[in-house]
Amino acid sequence: MSSDSAAAHAARPARPARHRLHRERRIGVYATWVLAIMALAAPTVAHNLLAIGLAPVLTSSMAPGLEPGDVIVTQGVQGASVRTGDVIAAQSRTSSTPFAHRVVDVTPVSGLLRITTKGDANPAADFDPVMLSSTAQVPKAIAHVKWIGFPLAFMSSPEGQRLALTLLFGANVLALLIFALGRRPRSNPPGLTT
Repeated sequence: MSSDSAAAHAARPARPARHRLHRERRIGVYATWVLAIMALAAPTVAHNLLAIGLAPVLTSSMAPGLEPGDVIVTQGVQGASVRTGDVIAAQSRTSSTPFAHRVVDVTPVSGLLRITTKGDANPAADFDPVMLSSTAQVPKAIAHVKWIGFPLAFMSSPEGQRLALTLLFGANVLALLIFALGRRPRSNPPGLTT
């Protein structure tokens, strides 16, 4: 065996290692994308299949239990199962502003349920009771998480949605640039000619 062929033979094991590293890196990138897509899709799937939702706490009306910046995790339940003491997420009929308050009274009225709510820190019950049928879905609080309500509220606002779309567009452009500029032409190993 000549010294040139011995050198070429010794250099060959490095190529599969480089390809293996490239393949592992590519698998890592694909796995990251799959996990990111699953993380983004999880709230939608949870909401559609399990009737689970998130509602940010924006005011101190439920202090000290729920502070601004917290988020409540809700699960849809039938109106007939709402009881005094439950915390529900509702929407005011007069201002269409969503809120989460504690149920202080449930009264049947003309085939509907009148659910009176009150913020724990408020001196009186809410002026506008929630009116719904006993089979209507009501988001009932099942847990709360500290500190993520403000980012969630921001991302739900028009400004937050514009920012998210801008970041998504920028990430796609960056990924395309990295892909386009990161490809190098393959060079032949030393000693090989075409």
